[in-house]
Amino acid sequence: MFTGVEIVGTIVVAFLIGWALDSWLNTTPLFMVGLTVLAVVAKAVVSWYTYDAQMRAHEAELRRADATDPAARTGEPMSEATAAELPGARLS
Repeated sequence: MFTGVEIVGTIVVAFLIGWALDSWLNTTPLFMVGLTVLAVVAKAVVSWYTYDAQMRAHEAELRRADATDPAARTGEPMSEATAAELPGARLS
C-alpha cells in the first residue's frame, strides 16, 4: 500500500535529480520540471492501478459472499447479530 511519504519522497527525489542534472548541464529548469512532472504523473498512474486492483478484488469477494449467502441473494434484511459483526452496516 502506498503512503504519503512514499509519494512525496519519490517526487522530491525526482526534483533533486532534475536539479542536479540542470546544475551540471546548465539547463535550469528543464530537467527539474520535467522529472518532477514525470514523477507526479507516474505516481498518479500507479496509485490509480493499485486502487483499481484493490477494488476489483473487493468486488469479487463481495460477489463470492453473495453467491454463498442465501439472504444476500433474496434481499432479506440483515439480522441484528450479523449487522453487529460488520462495521458500518445498517439494518434494513
